[in-house]
Amino acid sequence: MRDKLWSLYAPIYKYVVSAAKEVVAVDFSEGMIQEAKKGNTPSNVTFEAADAMKLPYADAAFDIVVISNTLHTISNPDRALKEIYRVLNQRGILIAPNFIH
Repeated sequence: MRDKLWSLYAPIYKYVVSAAKEVVAVDFSEGMIQEAKKGNTPSNVTFEAADAMKLPYADAAFDIVVISNTLHTISNPDRALKEIYRVLNQRGILIAPNFIH
């Protein structure tokens, strides 16, 4: 089990929350944050709006980053990936599924 997980697509937290001590569910859209907050929220989840290209987190702050269905929509995905790798710890894991046709 990992200690701290960060998800850039806030609603996906529902599928990974039981595997982490702490989940920071993030989305660029405040509307998606509100959607993710619907229903019961586990006590280990917090929600924040943030930009993937300018993350407000310390270096090596997360064990796992999940950025789901997003990289293909960002104007500068290389910059976003650099930021993600900055906030991942040395042994961190990036999960980046993109469901496009």
